[in-house]
Amino acid sequence: MLRVMAQVHKWCDELPVGDMFVFNCESAEPQKQFQVWGKWLSRKEKGYTWVSNKELLSFYFYKHRDLE
Repeated sequence: MLRVMAQVHKWCDELPVGDMFVFNCESAEPQKQFQVWGKWLSRKEKGYTWVSNKELLSFYFYKHRDLE
């Protein structure tokens, strides 16, 4: 999982401002996968703000624009 998240961090860092990165839980047990990812992202991902969508069983990261 650490190698996967290292690659995801790279993609998030390279993401153009105003874009988003989304991943869906589509395994054989998507509800269980969603729960596991939810725990991981809430506990381990302090530098990135992931938003969950329980209805779609997905998570997204949006790279905000700085309005200064």
